Amino acid sequence: MVKNYFALYHLTLELKETFESGYIFESYSQRKNELSVTIAKNKTMWSLILTSAHPKLGLYFTPYSPKQRQDTAKMFKQANDLKVVSIEISDCERLITFVLENNFAMVFQLYSADTNCFLLQNGVIVEAFKHKHRYLKQSLIEKNTTPVIKNLERLVLEDGYFSEAYKHCDGNHETEILKALLPGFDLKLQKYILTRMNRHVSENDSEKALYEVLQDIYYELIDPIPKIYFSGDEALAFSIISQETVANERYETFESINEAIKQFSRYIYFQESVGKTIRQLQKQVAKLLEKKQRQVQDMRSGLSGDRSAQYEKMGQLILSNAHRIEKGQASISVSSWTDQSNEREVLIPLKPAKTPYENADNYFKKAKKERQNRDVLKQRLNDSENDLVTLSAMQNSLALVKHSKAFKVWKSEWLEVMKAHGLIPKQDLQEHQQIRKFKLSDKAEVWVGKNAKSNQLLTFKLARPNDTWLHARGVSGSHCIIKAHGICSKADLEHAAEIAAFHSAAKTSDMVPVMITQKKYVRRKKGAPLGMVAVEREEVLMVKPRRFQENDSYGL
Repeated sequence: MVKNYFALYHLTLELKETFESGYIFESYSQRKNELSVTIAKNKTMWSLILTSAHPKLGLYFTPYSPKQRQDTAKMFKQANDLKVVSIEISDCERLITFVLENNFAMVFQLYSADTNCFLLQNGVIVEAFKHKHRYLKQSLIEKNTTPVIKNLERLVLEDGYFSEAYKHCDGNHETEILKALLPGFDLKLQKYILTRMNRHVSENDSEKALYEVLQDIYYELIDPIPKIYFSGDEALAFSIISQETVANERYETFESINEAIKQFSRYIYFQESVGKTIRQLQKQVAKLLEKKQRQVQDMRSGLSGDRSAQYEKMGQLILSNAHRIEKGQASISVSSWTDQSNEREVLIPLKPAKTPYENADNYFKKAKKERQNRDVLKQRLNDSENDLVTLSAMQNSLALVKHSKAFKVWKSEWLEVMKAHGLIPKQDLQEHQQIRKFKLSDKAEVWVGKNAKSNQLLTFKLARPNDTWLHARGVSGSHCIIKAHGICSKADLEHAAEIAAFHSAAKTSDMVPVMITQKKYVRRKKGAPLGMVAVEREEVLMVKPRRFQENDSYGL
């Protein structure tokens, strides 16, 4: 229901309050089917996000955050620096218009199958976010001419109007009647109305049932309480009316339409991108745990029967009865004492080609091998039991991950375990193999690029915005990133700078200046060779290059 007319009507009221008298700063796209419009007002900047080609995503705004350093398609340049004069929603269609200075307007079209944004000048489309050539130099035409809210108000509040309108509806089916009676109501809203009608006390009288349902739903639509419905941890639907048809365990309520849509959009992005990865990983971990549990059970069964003592005893019995064994004999039956009072006959297989002493030695070797195998099996059992504990802890912690940033942190914490159990995709494993890793302390490590390609990978894919970035100043060398839990200590910082100095062209110098900044202040140089960057702000630390020994480093 993110594109339902009534949700958009209330969203428009919030847009008016937030953005009227503000200025368009820029418009761009960095993700397929997503448009970002930056708007400034009263020294505050906002991002207005439009997502097309997705039934559960639409329009919302959020506090501005700098755009990522990646390919950017700039849009609607003619609107830059223009004032937002007013913001209105069409009475009849799901069109939200930002009226701008100089006869420009930015129109957000929130149709289920054709969500788009247009820049108009003097009422004519001069640019479109999607399918530009289809709309260029055309005017926007509203197909529906009946005011959505005014029509609903008349149906519910004016005596006799509903009955007359109902009688004049063409169509025999309830869906056709609703479509004619309630222009502007999308299919989902019509479906909710029909569901309520079927459960209504007046279900034997369709006209009366519909009228009573409309009276109930009218007040929910005019004064909504936005909700997100869940099944388990999965967000199923956003709605401004009570959803009786959603099989859910819980729901969240919001005071703001925009806050609800924004949060719902984050849930959907997470579920369809990172969430998909997590669900696949959860299946892999569950399958691995099941396999480990079977292995542990098999190894415990294997340890339950110790045959080394039996082999030892058989060798001793052969030696004590060697005088009875003739050449070529395949077995011997001898007396064996199981305790002080019981005696029983034991049949011992022999190798006919071997002497009694060689047969006895063969059983002694079997006993020794059995003891060695049991020691190995005990160690394997201990390792497998430890794996079970570790994998169970990883599974439990993964279940608590609810957003993309948390998954990145989780992945870095469990990367060693994932690698050890083959849970890292081949591409990711190859990427991490391109990076050197040195442990600085219990809470920090430094990642070092090996060449221009791995420098690029490290800085612009593996590093987070607030990670500490280091590079020897004024010379070629490795990009370095500190991965730390919490604030990086001064000792760790100096240690990392020494490593950065050594992995540079100045490693033979007595002292080397090393640039230190946060990764978010490092950007690509347009047209520059791979791995070459520009640093917007920096501190410089003078250090002596330090070489780490092999046992100081660890990799994935």
